[in-house]
Amino acid sequence: QYATQNAQMTQAQKDDLRKQIQTNLQNYEQVASQIQSIIDTNEAEVMQRIAPKIQAIKENIVRQKNIDVLIDNRDRTVSYVKPEWDVTADFTKAINDQVK
Repeated sequence: QYATQNAQMTQAQKDDLRKQIQTNLQNYEQVASQIQSIIDTNEAEVMQRIAPKIQAIKENIVRQKNIDVLIDNRDRTVSYVKPEWDVTADFTKAINDQVK
């Protein structure tokens, strides 16, 4: 509306249209935030219900396929490391030795 009628609009009409646009944007942002909150809540509830099943499936596949390291393709995190490959304690000890 502004683009097509800009030349014929008074400053008051332009200001009113600008306020309407700002209000609409605020309403949109509020609704978008509410929708995202609902999505996050629902996703958390679903994950809470299925997480134990996913864990059992993962452990079974790791055992069957003799997997050493499993990386989650979604966020590139390591979701499993064979215990003998876990060097966390070694790093922690080395860091603590350096800090002393």
